[in-house]
Amino acid sequence: MSFPDLAMLNKRFGATGRIAFRAGAGGFPVAVLVGPQGSCEVSLYGGHVLCYRPQGQAPVLFMSRRAVFEMGKPIRGGIPVCWPWFGAHPQDKAQPLHGFARLMPWNLLSAEYSAQMTDIKLGLCDNDATRARWPHAFDLTLRIILDATLRVELTTRNRDKVPFTLTCGCAISPMSPWPASTASATWTRSRARSMPRRRAPSTSTAKPTASTTIPGPTPVP
Repeated sequence: MSFPDLAMLNKRFGATGRIAFRAGAGGFPVAVLVGPQGSCEVSLYGGHVLCYRPQGQAPVLFMSRRAVFEMGKPIRGGIPVCWPWFGAHPQDKAQPLHGFARLMPWNLLSAEYSAQMTDIKLGLCDNDATRARWPHAFDLTLRIILDATLRVELTTRNRDKVPFTLTCGCAISPMSPWPASTASATWTRSRARSMPRRRAPSTSTAKPTASTTIPGPTPVP
């Protein structure tokens, strides 16, 4: 598992004063985003939002001093991606807590900005490492949007030949007190196109209410 070169990321996706990439703790690449009303940092390891600072305020996400930045270990704090199971694996307790998405390098798909917003999209698809833990073909997209607030959107697309069941969420670790209306987490069920979204509450842990079964691709006649 490896990451792209920082110089390449900055040349291709960087924008002065709005989007930049640096080496973070553990050597993991970190995207630094500046929006019209705040800033945030996102690790390409795990697609993990590390911090969020609304304009004129202190950071509002908790990051543990005990956080470990090592490949194969979860980052403690911020907003981790819990996928394709939330909490313990339903059958195999030896599997990692909250799934494997937060333990994988993510690909940077796009980075854009305007006068109203800054956003990036990260992607994770099945590979040998994921199939060893979960035998399905998928595309997972994470979009981080900075406008008046911080928004996190997680979209799953089933590329397998059979349906699969998953639970997921973006677990927010807030500082205290938590400013009103500053962040939200959204996950989207998807086939080829997005299905209706469910918004998670801005609480310390955004838990899904039930597992979701996503059908495989619909055959084309």
